[in-house]
Amino acid sequence: MNKINISISVKCLKWLILACFGLSLVACTRIDMSIKDYSVKNDKGKSISFYICTEEKNTEPSNKLLLYIQGSGRFSVKEYGYRGAPAVYLGYDVLFIEKYGYDDKKLFYKTNSFERRINDINFVLNHVKEDIYKNKLTEVAVMADSDGGVIAPKIASNIPNLSGLIVLGAGGLPQKKEFEIFLEKEMAQEKGQGAFEYTGIFDKQDLQDKFQDIKDNPREDLFWLGRPYKIWASALEYDPIPYIKKLKVPVLYIIGDKDYSVPIESFEYLKNQVKDYDNFEFHLLPGVNHNFVDVNKNKEKMSFIIRKIIIPWYKKNKDKLAAAENTDLK
Repeated sequence: MNKINISISVKCLKWLILACFGLSLVACTRIDMSIKDYSVKNDKGKSISFYICTEEKNTEPSNKLLLYIQGSGRFSVKEYGYRGAPAVYLGYDVLFIEKYGYDDKKLFYKTNSFERRINDINFVLNHVKEDIYKNKLTEVAVMADSDGGVIAPKIASNIPNLSGLIVLGAGGLPQKKEFEIFLEKEMAQEKGQGAFEYTGIFDKQDLQDKFQDIKDNPREDLFWLGRPYKIWASALEYDPIPYIKKLKVPVLYIIGDKDYSVPIESFEYLKNQVKDYDNFEFHLLPGVNHNFVDVNKNKEKMSFIIRKIIIPWYKKNKDKLAAAENTDLK
C-alpha cells in the first residue's frame, strides 16, 4: 500500500474565489467546494503532492473525476487550478497534481521533463483511482493547458474509462516545428524586436545549431528562453499527433489567435490531421493570448470560455461523455 498523507479539508482562497466566480456564471445557486491535500510516494520513493476538489456537501466521492494538467512553469498547480474547479458544478471531483520539485528551483530543473511529468501523472492517477476511489470511477475526463495540453493526449489515450479531453493553448506540431514557424515570422520583422534575436539566433541555421546543442547537452544548468536544456530536450521533438488520433471520445481544443507561445499554424495543422474525425471541436478566439486574456481590452476570457464554450460543449456531448470508452488503447 502506498503511503498517503491527508490534511483536513481546507478552503483555498484563490481557487475558491475564482472557481466560484466561474460557477456563478453557469449556476443559479452557490456551490461550496472543499479541497483536500494528499501526497503519495511513487515507485522511486519520491513524494508527489496532489489535491482533490469536491462539492463540500457531498459525503461520498463522485463517480466522475476530472484530471487537470497545468502548463510548463515552475509554480504550484494552485495558480491555475481554478480553470478546472468549476467541473464540480457538473458533478465531477477534480484532481490537481503538483510537478515534482516545483517548490525547489534546483531540484525542479534537475528532474523536470515531459517523460517525468507523464510518468508521475499516470502514477498518481492510478493511485487515486485504485486507493481513494476504490475503482468505482465510471468517468475520467482530462483538462489541460499549454505544455500540459501537449502531453495530455498521451496520458488520456491510456485511460480506459476516459470520457473527454479539453485542451487550452496547445496545437499539434512538435515544439521544434513551432519554433521554426516563429523564427520565420520574426525574420520578417524589423531587427531588434524578437525573442530569438535576443538569444543570438538570427537565421534558420542558428536555430538548427541551437537544437543540436540542446540535443547534445540535455543539462539542467544550461538555459535557453528561460528553461533548461534538459526540459527542451524532452519537448522539442515530442509529437502528440499519434496519441491524439487514438482518442475516440469528445475532444475540445481552444486557442487564441494572439498566442505567442503556440503558432496558429500548429492549431491549423492539428485540425487538418483530424479533419475526418467527428469527435473533435475547435475554437479560435480573436484577440486572445496564451494566458487567455483579450489583448485589446486587457480582459481575462476564462469566464467567457467556461460559460460560452466549455459548458455548451459539455451539455452537447453529455450523453457521449457518460457512455464514452477509450477503445483504441495500444
